[in-house]
Amino acid sequence: MRDCKMKVKLVSSEFGKLDCAFGLTPKRVYEVIGIEADYYRIWNDDEKPCLYPLAIFTIVDTDKPEDWVIEVGEDGEIYAYSPELNAPGFFEDYFDNDPDAIFTFQCYLNK
Repeated sequence: MRDCKMKVKLVSSEFGKLDCAFGLTPKRVYEVIGIEADYYRIWNDDEKPCLYPLAIFTIVDTDKPEDWVIEVGEDGEIYAYSPELNAPGFFEDYFDNDPDAIFTFQCYLNK
């Protein structure tokens, strides 16, 4: 997987209380693929790029990749992705098994 700079760790005390932590291991450090408002997109233990609430993580490394396109929403929320993943609907296409989206994401991982 590409060396993403931003890293977060799953808060173990919250793990058992949350249904939203599927595919994650307590205390494990994860690389952040992107940010969507109150969620991080994480390459999880099941090797899927899923969204998880920011609140279940502590930040280990705040550095964001230099190539990220960072946008601020109307309410101050942050959206940030690498340019190749920043297209509207990209992850919807990925999870719909669109071959172009899957290929693009695999190229991203192999960078």
